[in-house]
Amino acid sequence: MYWLFISDLHLEEQQPELTAFFFQVLHTYRDAERIFILGDWFESWIGDDDDAPWLQEIVEQLVPFRGKLAFMHGNRDFLINHQWCDRIGAQLLPETCKLQLPNGADALLTHGDLLCTGDHEYLKYRSMVRNPQWQQSILGQPLEQRRMLAQMLRQKSMLANSAKSVSIMDVEPSTVDELMQQQAVSILIHGHTHRPAMHQRRNYQRWVLGDWTRESTHILLAHPDGMDLCRHHAGSQLC
Repeated sequence: MYWLFISDLHLEEQQPELTAFFFQVLHTYRDAERIFILGDWFESWIGDDDDAPWLQEIVEQLVPFRGKLAFMHGNRDFLINHQWCDRIGAQLLPETCKLQLPNGADALLTHGDLLCTGDHEYLKYRSMVRNPQWQQSILGQPLEQRRMLAQMLRQKSMLANSAKSVSIMDVEPSTVDELMQQQAVSILIHGHTHRPAMHQRRNYQRWVLGDWTRESTHILLAHPDGMDLCRHHAGSQLC
């Protein structure tokens, strides 16, 4: 018995090789009891009513995994709602989620953007786009208009990030320490920062998932004997 944790795939129609790699990983680890996607599954999301053909292919590929999948929002795909999750048979998780791992340890899951408290500009933007009224106004627009808006927001984000220091876009250690003390767990699992690693603190471990390229990604396997963060390459079997 094992669980699979991934994040930051940033799938989009313009990168079919990345989507194919995602399918490969799913089928490689098809024996996983649960599969957790901790945000930024998609590069952008314009609403559960998106009728793009490439999304239908994803729905079809996910049929064997219905009931295994759990997803939480990232900073790119925060408009995913229950309609999409019902369509693929996935559980929509809250932005912080506590659970017990197969080895019995208590863990906290989150995407990771809330831990980057030094990035004040992003947190201001996040507060705006997570506002239900803002989301309702966006989802009320025609699909094509939403596609144009998503493209504009991606370009704006890339420009803003290029001017930020590496440290600002990483987690703030004191924020993580405070969160772990509040939640009273020994393991934190998150993505977002694209810095895969296991950080051992005095009284907890912080496991950071990897972002995806066409060639490889870092995935986390949790099993009764512990946890393994490993690099999985496109075309390979198990990591």
